[in-house]
Amino acid sequence: MLDLYKCATKNTNIPHSRAHNEEYKGNRSAPPEELIPQFDLAKDATAAFAIPNIGVTGYEADDCLGTIAHQVKDEAEVIILTGDRDILQVLDDNITVALMKKGYGNYEVQTKERFIEERGYHPRQFADVKGLTGDTSDHYPGVKGIGPKTAEKLILQFQTVDNILASLDELKPGQRKRGNNSVAVITRNKQ
Repeated sequence: MLDLYKCATKNTNIPHSRAHNEEYKGNRSAPPEELIPQFDLAKDATAAFAIPNIGVTGYEADDCLGTIAHQVKDEAEVIILTGDRDILQVLDDNITVALMKKGYGNYEVQTKERFIEERGYHPRQFADVKGLTGDTSDHYPGVKGIGPKTAEKLILQFQTVDNILASLDELKPGQRKRGNNSVAVITRNKQ
């Protein structure tokens, strides 16, 4: 069995893939002054335990975690511990996500199979759902009037955002109008 521990930390630079959207995470305030020195302490602690700390300028911790997970999933069982639900899109064979919840040792464990059973679509399609709904915590808008349930129904029907955009004429009139009015938003979110 291969034991591999890696730690990815937040990068304060704007992610390259989101740099086109000046509003991305624009609603987030700077971290409290007393928290800033703790970032280096966390890096020192992981180094003391010989845990590599991965950080790449222009990428978020989740980008690094997802890349590492897919690189080693054929060699080891990967468990990602995070509080960020966006990482669910990397669920796959041998990749599990343990979402931290309030309270010590309280986790919601998600597998690819559980995700598909609960939602009906593959975790890779989660990014397309988020592209339609937007994300208030990351400060990017979705399609007005398209919430999570409608977005999931559309992804179940059309499989991808690209297929939805190519099939706007098949949508209900209200959805078609929202789609036509939001092509730029959907395309930007997809990046």
